[in-house]
Amino acid sequence: MEARGGEARSTGARAGSNSRTEQLQSAYQALKEGPGIQQEQLLQVANVWRTLQGVSLWDASKIQRLVSKMSLGADGCISENEFVLFFDKMLPNAQDDFNQIVAGFMDLAQELAPEERRAVSEEEDDDKPEKMEAGTDFWGLGPERGVVGDYAEPISSRLEAVAECIREADFLLIAAGAGFSAPSGLPVYKDVADLPCYKERGLEYSDLARPSGRMSEPDIWYGFMGWCFNEYRKTAPHPGYQLLKKWCHSREGYVYTSNVDGHFRCSGFEQVCEIHGCMERWLCVRCGEVYALGPDAQFTIDPSTRLAVDGPNSTLPGQTNHPRCVACNETLRPDVVLFTDEEIKPFMGSHDWAASEYQAWEAAMEEAVVSQGKRMAVLELGCGIRVPSVRVECEEVIQDTLRQLSESDRNRVSFIRVNPDFPLALCKDPEDLPIPVQPFRMDALSFLSQVDSILETRCGNG
Repeated sequence: MEARGGEARSTGARAGSNSRTEQLQSAYQALKEGPGIQQEQLLQVANVWRTLQGVSLWDASKIQRLVSKMSLGADGCISENEFVLFFDKMLPNAQDDFNQIVAGFMDLAQELAPEERRAVSEEEDDDKPEKMEAGTDFWGLGPERGVVGDYAEPISSRLEAVAECIREADFLLIAAGAGFSAPSGLPVYKDVADLPCYKERGLEYSDLARPSGRMSEPDIWYGFMGWCFNEYRKTAPHPGYQLLKKWCHSREGYVYTSNVDGHFRCSGFEQVCEIHGCMERWLCVRCGEVYALGPDAQFTIDPSTRLAVDGPNSTLPGQTNHPRCVACNETLRPDVVLFTDEEIKPFMGSHDWAASEYQAWEAAMEEAVVSQGKRMAVLELGCGIRVPSVRVECEEVIQDTLRQLSESDRNRVSFIRVNPDFPLALCKDPEDLPIPVQPFRMDALSFLSQVDSILETRCGNG
């Protein structure tokens, strides 16, 4: 896609002196190929065009509301009349630019081929997240997914623009999820329990990551927890950690992560909030003792069954494969918040302290941006929708800061979301400010490497 700024495209409908209605009718006929124009197709092209051209009238929530209210024909497609009304409402005062806008829109629609759109919409239901209530699914294809060819594609000009945002930032909030660890070789949530030994037992990740298994099925539970610990220990952090650390040398940086692998801390980051805790620390829920496992710690696990049978193990507390508290002999568990985890609540002191430290830093960042004219960038890397805590935090930080700024000052706030599967941001509430996300449909390490290369070329460092 080459349309930028105000450039007119070389193909597609051209308006001349035709009326607006005639131009739109011609555009509709040109677009009506194959199965016709469906809502998700109009949403896709309208939002790509809005982002590429910066047409201020094309507010994201306005597009969503107009399209969701359209009356569809028996074939489920948008009628010519609805198509014309859509543009009349979106562009009521854009007479001078109307020809160029419609021409560019048409070319973009033709580039996003119907075959490609149908292929995306025909993906198996198992690959799509659960459909949200009407009015919240921004693209009509599943929350935050988007489609191939939309404005989350990592084209070079967008990577250069986001590199400039990072270069100018005085504050950098690094938000990382399981997808950020994936380039190191660690599985993401949907894959961590995708094994025959668990499928045969009907177990999923959410079943294994519950505290009740410690007492009810300890061999399975310690097999799962111990395998995660062993993998985290033996897997080296990928080079992206050091790129981020370099970027933090010249600006205030903080890490906010749902990852429990401890890789940020072992990579030298000091300002880290691990919101779910860390597998390096193990807790006794009887007496509250916390153990940092030694450098040689390793669980003994059967590789085929993933069972960790209890027995002697000199590398773990209590000298057993199901580690025990040396003070009271209770079996230990990771100092990590699990699903339906009530037993950890009385022992959340370290978690609460880390959260308060982060909140103080985040509040100071907002104050500096609002009152001192500083710039901030929120860089979200590999945060999915299965456990969306980090995604939600990023969107709330952005919304809270934007509300305190005038419209002319909001360009000092950047939100970059990098995710190969769900790079977009939902417009959850029509009353909220639109979330000004810069989405990139790519893996975190590729993004960091390419942006760092741009930063090195421009200024020699991040």
